[in-house]
Amino acid sequence: AAAGARAAVIYSGGFAETGKAGAAHQHRLADIVSGTGIRLLGPNTSGFLAPHAGLTATFVPGAAQVRPGKVA
Repeated sequence: AAAGARAAVIYSGGFAETGKAGAAHQHRLADIVSGTGIRLLGPNTSGFLAPHAGLTATFVPGAAQVRPGKVA
């Protein structure tokens, strides 16, 4: 956010599901998001794809082969 990014993806676990320390990290992250307006996908995501645009931002095997369709 400080560098001017308007969106981010966090491909990581280890937040509130891990206990107090992880919950503290998650609350800090939520504060940053709400304070800056940055759009956030994650944590605990496998990514996203937009086949119509040729965009694959995931580590899921085979995701790049998904063809565009009519389902969002």
